[in-house]
Amino acid sequence: MAISQPEREGINQLDSQQSLR
Repeated sequence: MAISQPEREGINQLDSQQSLR
């Protein structure tokens, strides 16, 4: 899976938020 840097950062943030929940 090749995703651009900005998209990856966005996904990373979403992952972090879900992890906190």
